[in-house]
Amino acid sequence: MNGFVHDLRYSVRSLRGSPWLAVTAVVAMALGIGLTTAIYSIIDAAMLRGLPFPAGDRVVTVTRMIPEKGQRMGVLVRDFLAMRERQRALEGIAAFEESPMNLSGDDRPERVRGARITAGAFALLRMQPALGRDFASGDDVKGAPLVAVLSDEVWRARFQADPKVLGRSIRVDGEAATVIGVMPKGFRFPVTSDLWVPMRLDRSAYERDAGQWIEVFGRLRPGATKEAATRELTALQSAIDREHGDAEQGARAEVQGYVAAFTGGEDAKLLWVMLAAVMLVLVVACVNVANLLLSRAAHRAREIAVRSALGASRARVVALFLTESLALAAVGAIAGLGIAWVGMRMFSHAIVDTEPPFWIVLRMDPRVLGFVAAATATAALVSGCLPALHASRAGVGEVLKDGMRGTSGFRVGRVSRALVVAELALSCGLLVAAGMMVSTVAKLRTRDFGVDARGTVVANLMLPPRYDHDSSGVQRFADDLLARLRAAGVPNATLANAMPVADGSPVLPTRPETEPEREGRPQIALRVVVSPGYFAAVGARPVVGRDFDARDRAGAPDVALVNAEYVRRHFAGKDPIGQRLVVRWSENRTRTLTIVGIAPDVSPGGTNALSIQEAFYVPLLQWPDRWIVVGAHGSTSLAPRMRAAVAAVDPDVAVSEVETLAGRIARRTWFYRVFGGTFSIFGATALFLAALGLYAVMAASVARRARASWACAWRSARPRAA
Repeated sequence: MNGFVHDLRYSVRSLRGSPWLAVTAVVAMALGIGLTTAIYSIIDAAMLRGLPFPAGDRVVTVTRMIPEKGQRMGVLVRDFLAMRERQRALEGIAAFEESPMNLSGDDRPERVRGARITAGAFALLRMQPALGRDFASGDDVKGAPLVAVLSDEVWRARFQADPKVLGRSIRVDGEAATVIGVMPKGFRFPVTSDLWVPMRLDRSAYERDAGQWIEVFGRLRPGATKEAATRELTALQSAIDREHGDAEQGARAEVQGYVAAFTGGEDAKLLWVMLAAVMLVLVVACVNVANLLLSRAAHRAREIAVRSALGASRARVVALFLTESLALAAVGAIAGLGIAWVGMRMFSHAIVDTEPPFWIVLRMDPRVLGFVAAATATAALVSGCLPALHASRAGVGEVLKDGMRGTSGFRVGRVSRALVVAELALSCGLLVAAGMMVSTVAKLRTRDFGVDARGTVVANLMLPPRYDHDSSGVQRFADDLLARLRAAGVPNATLANAMPVADGSPVLPTRPETEPEREGRPQIALRVVVSPGYFAAVGARPVVGRDFDARDRAGAPDVALVNAEYVRRHFAGKDPIGQRLVVRWSENRTRTLTIVGIAPDVSPGGTNALSIQEAFYVPLLQWPDRWIVVGAHGSTSLAPRMRAAVAAVDPDVAVSEVETLAGRIARRTWFYRVFGGTFSIFGATALFLAALGLYAVMAASVARRARASWACAWRSARPRAA
């Protein structure tokens, strides 16, 4: 220990004599460690840390999987009720459904993220309300009075943190409910919920054809593993299927960690790719520092030779250089913490409008600090090993015989040049990746999506559950709302379940009636539900054939529009108007639609915004949907008129996210901007580090050569020799 402290003090004094080298090395380490820490903190929060509950890593999800079809889905209510009684692998299981809800009663309606959960769910998570009580076993029975639990955020924002909120009456999706509790700050289980009501289950009402799927989670018993739980629940699922004649499907249960179930797949792959990319930046920083220390070792060749001649072992020389690299890495890590903090704040700000899962909270906790310590030690080892080994192997006699330090016996030029080439190669690779991401972002900004995004205003509605099986109610709501919007000065308003580019649409197995059905991998297409005038309202090109009109209502023949991409893929230049589509909209049910027109190609929503996919459009009044997006040609100044019109039709329906379509597209495509910017930072940082290292090495080389040249000139008394 005393030797390390002595070496550390000597290294600090020695580095003071080379301030530019020290500053360059510290900057390189700070950038490398800081950026790597920022990305690790994101991965840790999203995937590694787990749920912020007691033993949160023991909370798991249960899903139904059909391996032959590659389908993973929720659990049928009937199966959940049977599992809850019979399973033994988990301490208990509970279920939830998360969806937007309309909160009203004492103020204007507000749309919040809500969840219907079974009694005992909070206890299973080992979380209890900060105020009031949890759901009791009688609260989730059909016919029980509706009760509700609020999040801390809603309690503070809507009820001003009033402790007397307990017992207050509110309306949830148009139904009267009594507030019974308030959850602790930060609790938003399952993902982003702010309001919870009981999931009312009625065993006698649920048969397999009812088709209601719910999300199921549980907590592993002490000593139990996910694999063992999967085996037990798979056997139980098979037994349930046999009881109901469904064993031929070959379904099995799958148990996986709760966080992994929500942040796995492509998102997880992308985050790991980002970590790999930023690790390359750290490697460039380490190579940079190694090159600087190698140059410094050449400058100190005579000193090292004297130490060796006086009895210093090779291990002692290596330890001295590693201590020096550790000192540089430690100072760089301290500065890197500031860079990481800034990066974490920037990322949090960039995703704030995307409603990330509640457990993704970026902070400097012991896990992140432990990663910083490990990264610092690794960086010190990587950057210090090569100079240390090179210096310890120098020929002592040859160096001491030479009057010029490092001009013989310690040649590092070839190694140094190889390191510079490696830095530049890695930097160029990162720049290529960054260029591809930036190109994607540029395409998003300049792409013609086929709509007038800046001149279209949109708003979201979610109809209460009472409209679920009331197609005539949806029809009355839509007719009345459109009439009131026209009367309020919004003549070209339209209703849909999704807006182009910004909102994702469900896909359904769809094929022309003349094509055979594929087994295993059916043909799919986006299904968009719209009212008449949809394409005109969003500024798209007109429909070829006829658009939907007042004829296309419930009870009339089913009709559809197909987009031009669908025509290219399935009709090979033939006129599709008058042809029929077969749409499978549940496992055992199909609908046949007559094509009446060809819709223009517009980009879909989500991460596919740069592509055109096969799509078909159906009338809202033939395919009622509780999820409605209002669109109109205009600006956000129409918001008060939209809210007034909706309130006049149904005061329990909230209007939310009123914005231009361009603004919504920008929010929904944040993925490209954030990760494009991140990769750009990686590439630019790596190139900067490579250039910095090249400059420092060249400067040191020129300085050594200058000393040697002037010494040569002095000896020969011929200045021209220099």
